[in-house]
Amino acid sequence: MLAVLLPALLGPGCVVRKYFLRSDPPGAELFVDGESVGPTPFERDFVTYGSHQVELRMPGHERVVGVIDVQRPWWQVFPISFFTDVLWPGELQDTHEFAFVLPPLGDGGDWDDAKAAYERLRAARERVAEEELRGGSSDRAPDAEAAGGH
Repeated sequence: MLAVLLPALLGPGCVVRKYFLRSDPPGAELFVDGESVGPTPFERDFVTYGSHQVELRMPGHERVVGVIDVQRPWWQVFPISFFTDVLWPGELQDTHEFAFVLPPLGDGGDWDDAKAAYERLRAARERVAEEELRGGSSDRAPDAEAAGGH
């Protein structure tokens, strides 16, 4: 009995809980659950587990919105957590890392892709105009080939 009580009295256990968020490129403005928390890379201590909504913004890059799920490890489930939080003689680390990529703006393909899409749109418009001249309905959607399907 003394072997269990002595560590508890002399140096109670400690669990350090942190999560880290990184972005590529680094330096994105980070919002966690709607609150601006600073630039990436970012680290935060936490007490409770669960999901958090994150948003990353950086000039010249697409805005990224996502959810991080800070999951409870098996040793943080009651009754085991009582021993790790109170009786364990040392410090335990519970860390979670999340990474996000912010694509540059305007990275929507090359010129050939844009030119081909424009040609498909022009052809579809011509077909709709011809259909209207022949007295057909223009309410129907262009066929899959004109819309870019294969």
